[in-house]
Amino acid sequence: MPTVIARADPETVRLLEAALAGTPASEPAIAARLLARLSIELYHSDRPRARELSAEAVALARASNDASALAAALDGRRVALWAPEHADERLEVATAMVAAAEAAGDREATLQGRNWRVVDLMELGRIDEAAAEVDAYAALADEVGLPHLRWYVPIWRGALALLTGHWAMANALQNEALALGRRADDPDAPLVVEIQRANARYAQGRFADMDRERLAREAAASPAPAEWLVQLALVDAETGDPESARRLVRELSADGGRRLAMDANWHGVCVLAEAAATVGDREAGEVLHALLAPHARLFPVVARGVGSLGSAELYLGRLAALLGRHDEAAARLRRAADANARAGSPVHEAIALFRLGELLAARPGDGHEARHVLQHAGRLASELCITDLASRAAHLLDAHP
Repeated sequence: MPTVIARADPETVRLLEAALAGTPASEPAIAARLLARLSIELYHSDRPRARELSAEAVALARASNDASALAAALDGRRVALWAPEHADERLEVATAMVAAAEAAGDREATLQGRNWRVVDLMELGRIDEAAAEVDAYAALADEVGLPHLRWYVPIWRGALALLTGHWAMANALQNEALALGRRADDPDAPLVVEIQRANARYAQGRFADMDRERLAREAAASPAPAEWLVQLALVDAETGDPESARRLVRELSADGGRRLAMDANWHGVCVLAEAAATVGDREAGEVLHALLAPHARLFPVVARGVGSLGSAELYLGRLAALLGRHDEAAARLRRAADANARAGSPVHEAIALFRLGELLAARPGDGHEARHVLQHAGRLASELCITDLASRAAHLLDAHP
């Protein structure tokens, strides 16, 4: 089964701690498994302790010379490190997990390790390698033949199709994922598919098609409402309710953004950055810029590779423009366009180019470059059938002859 990461259950924590206390020193492999499981349980509630316990689990598993225990310990370690500052180390841990699982002959653990590699490669912008990893996962999942291990393959391929603007292909893959998920009776499948469909609407700028009421319901029911409220803020900002958007941006960025999680869901900070830039909240912009700046080289990923928001430089560029740092903004937006192009994401390249052209068009003396950039953005958007972006680029070109 794929590793389940949920809010800590106090009774589960108590039982794991009791089991650890009763495990003799002569059974390091058992202790390693228990520590790994406990570190996963504590991920959301006490990440420093989760990291400490997972490191101990790996050390014990290595000392035990038990490859299966080591794979389990590395799984816990990968979860405990799920934050943007650990992106490179996470990939190393996931790769080691695959090796340990293969040595143990544990095909499900091998698949879990490859699952993590897909996510981490996407976050590092190594999209071609991520696609190859999906193929490797798919081949092994077909051998194992269990539906609950297979439905993520079309989800990942759908995410890759969204990066290249193959909207119909992505939709077909989402339908395939949903059918496989239902066959597996996996309750996560419908939600994951809907998240990817929303990501497709986000990439195309179809904010009017977003289900605002559903976002509000999910926020009200979730133990981590900020993950939904950031999307609500952007939808309101883009669809004509700026007061609601300003209120949400202000609340979510208050106290240094303490409600925002720089963990597995750090992509939400990028979404809120778009909302803050749209409504012009400079105070929020300062907070969000400080949170994102250390991770500019990364590509924020939604959940387990359900979608990608492209280069984080785009969102930092938007924030720098909001803060009046126009030279920084232009540099970051150029880097965003280049990084997205290298990663094979013309969709996010077009978005970054449009934002760059928009910035340049507003600066005296940059009109010629602005026109060139906006023409490029408009052509790409038209080719990719991103009609809203193509229309906005054309409008700016008309306004700045």
